[in-house]
Amino acid sequence: MTKEHLINLTSLKKNQHAVIVAITAGHKPAKRLADMGLTPNTPIMIVRKTLFCGTIEVKVRGSNLILGKSIASKILVKKI
Repeated sequence: MTKEHLINLTSLKKNQHAVIVAITAGHKPAKRLADMGLTPNTPIMIVRKTLFCGTIEVKVRGSNLILGKSIASKILVKKI
């Protein structure tokens, strides 16, 4: 897979689906994301994006999670 097909999670719009390809955060944040089920090859969907506080609500593995914009920008995905 070439890098030009990858975007960060924050680039997706509400109701768009993608697959996680990589996490570019450091070891501790990447481990925390993995503990929440955010790992490569996992389908993910944007549920809601807030305008003012910059959080992103995602659906992954049947659960809804709220991510801050800074950590969400470290999640590389491919749209499906």
